[in-house]
Amino acid sequence: MFCNIIMSFVSHKTEPTQHQGASDNAIPESLMSSRVPKAIPSMNRVISIPSQSGNASQGGQIVFQVAGGSNANGYLRAGSAYLRFICTVAKTAGGNADNVLSFANQTKSAASLVNRLQISANGTQLETINRYDNWHGIVQAQGCNAGYVNNDSSIAEYAESDAIVGTGTSASFNVSLPLFSGVLSNSKSFPLFLSGLMLQVDLNSALLSFKSAGTAATFGVTYVISQAELVYECVNPDYALLDGMRGAMAQSGRLFEMPLSTPLGLTTAIATAQASFSYNIGLNLASVSGVFMAEVAQSVESASPSAGASTAVNAFIRNATETQANSRRLYLDGKQIVNYDVWADSQNFLETQRALGTLLNLENTTIATRADYCAAGESAGQYYVMGQSAKRFSESDLCMSGTPCSNLVIQIAKSGTPVATSVYIYVLYDAVCVIDANGSVAVAK
Repeated sequence: MFCNIIMSFVSHKTEPTQHQGASDNAIPESLMSSRVPKAIPSMNRVISIPSQSGNASQGGQIVFQVAGGSNANGYLRAGSAYLRFICTVAKTAGGNADNVLSFANQTKSAASLVNRLQISANGTQLETINRYDNWHGIVQAQGCNAGYVNNDSSIAEYAESDAIVGTGTSASFNVSLPLFSGVLSNSKSFPLFLSGLMLQVDLNSALLSFKSAGTAATFGVTYVISQAELVYECVNPDYALLDGMRGAMAQSGRLFEMPLSTPLGLTTAIATAQASFSYNIGLNLASVSGVFMAEVAQSVESASPSAGASTAVNAFIRNATETQANSRRLYLDGKQIVNYDVWADSQNFLETQRALGTLLNLENTTIATRADYCAAGESAGQYYVMGQSAKRFSESDLCMSGTPCSNLVIQIAKSGTPVATSVYIYVLYDAVCVIDANGSVAVAK
C-alpha cells in the first residue's frame, strides 16, 4: 500500500541462484499445508451519493462530492463505483413505427452523454478525460469481451441496444454506468480517510448523445438527467488501524502512494480528400504506455435523423482503403514506436490490442467482426481504432513502466479518398497520486 514503506523492508542481499534440473523432485502445492493470512476486520457498505447539482440537461454538469478526511470515510473500494441516473428524452413527434432512438457513440453506450470526466482530491486534479464518450467506446470495442458488451453492458448502459420509440415523443433510460477511470478502476482502493474526492461530469449536446433512425425518422431531441447518484462500496477498517497508519505517516513523513493510468484526450480533424495527417503534441510525461486514434465521419457525427432501418452511430472508421500506401507512424521524442509501416487491417488490429494489453488473450473476443472492421469503403465499417503500445514492461509489481516522452508526433498516410472526420487522440500515460498524513494531494506524472 505504501510503496516507499514496502521498499524500505526489501532486502538487497543477493541470494545464490539454485539450478533445478529435470531429475529434481518437488512436492506439489496441492499436497502441502498453506498458511494464508486472514483479512483485517472491517465493515463494508454500499453507499449512494446524490448529485450536488440536481437535474442537468445537455451541456450541463453533474457534480459529486465524496466526503473524506476522517476514519468514518474509510476507503472507496477499487472497481466498485458507477453512476446511476435516469435519462429522460423528448423527441419531435412524427415518423413511423420503425423509428428507433439510441445512444450515439460506437457501442451505443449511455457513456455518449459524457463529454468530460474530471476527478480531483482536495483541490488537486487527479485525472481529466476529454471526450470520455469516445474513450469509453474505444475500450469497449477493442478491450472488452464481446459477451460483456452485448450482454452485461446492454443491461447496465444500453450498449449495442436500441430503444424503440416509434412515433412516441419521449423515452426514459434507467442507466447504471461504470466508468473507465484510472482512479475508480484502480487495483488500489482510494483512501477516503485521508482525502475526499470530487467528480464532475460535463454532459454532451443532444446531437452527440443520441442518434435517431428509421423511415421518416424525427429528431429534435432534448434530454434531462435526473436522480443522479454515485454508487460505491465503502470499506471501513478498524479505526485504530487507520489512526496507526496516519500516525506512522506523520512521524516518518511517508506518503500514501497510488499509481494510476489515465488517457489524455485531444481532438482535431481531417479534411475531405486529405491523404496525409501530421500532429505534434507536447507532453512532458514520464511514462507513456500507449497512443490511440479514432476517426468519426463528420457527416454522421453532425447528422440528426438518418433514413434506413438501423441507427447510424458515431462509428470509428478506417477512412482509407486497405493498401500498402497506408502508414501509421508514431514517434516518441523522435523514436518510432513500431519501426515499420503498419498498413494492414489485421496488423493494426493486433497492435491496438497490444496497446490495450489484450494481445493474444484467448479469453478476450472483441465485438468487432471482419465485415465491420475491414469494410472496403473509406467511410464504411465500424470499430476501427489505431493503437500502438509504448509500454516497456507489464509486470503488476511495477509502476511508471511506459516510455518517457516530451514530444509525440503522429504521421498518417492514407490511400483512396478520405472523408472529412473528427479525429480523437488518446495518450495513455502513467502517474502516481501521493497523499500525506494531513490529506494534501499531489500527482507525479
